[in-house]
Amino acid sequence: MTILGYFLLVPVLFFNHDAELKAQEEQSPDLKKTTRTVVLIRHAKSSHTNPEWQDFERPLGERGYRDAPFMGQKIFEKGIKFDLIIASPSQRTTETIQLICKEIDYPVEKVLWDQSVYLSSTENLLTILRNLDDTIKTVGIVGHNPSMTETANTLQKKEKIENVPTSGIVSVSFSLENWSDLNPNKGKLNFFIYPKKYTK
Repeated sequence: MTILGYFLLVPVLFFNHDAELKAQEEQSPDLKKTTRTVVLIRHAKSSHTNPEWQDFERPLGERGYRDAPFMGQKIFEKGIKFDLIIASPSQRTTETIQLICKEIDYPVEKVLWDQSVYLSSTENLLTILRNLDDTIKTVGIVGHNPSMTETANTLQKKEKIENVPTSGIVSVSFSLENWSDLNPNKGKLNFFIYPKKYTK
């Protein structure tokens, strides 16, 4: 082959390679997708000993102080690494995630306190998820019922969850290019755990 022929051939080779890669991407859109995980955490058991407390002010009860760190250990054992934790700023959710953070080595100062998670609707939680930065792969949301149970059932359809109890945790994963692509019933249920699951 002459030198001129070689230089004429090289652009063709590069063109064919680029065209092949583009064709592969068009045929396999999942190549651009990544696993994104939502972990729903309901607050631990709260106290009702003082009738003067407003709902937002109620702290954890004795069982809650015991269950929250225990479930934090379970999160740690499952190897979950949160890129972000969003929590209701109520007293019981605040104490719950503070205790869990100690077990999973997540800095409490990095928790994003979102007033809208308190008394939230499922649609609001979906909006929060769809607006997440796409650099985030695993997010935790610490909130209340009924939105924890309703959202757990909205994100996936593998298992009908009748109730996410206090300290209950539901993990659901999606294959998504962007969080904005998240749609109901498309998630994969990874696990649903709660304290009584580990006690006889």
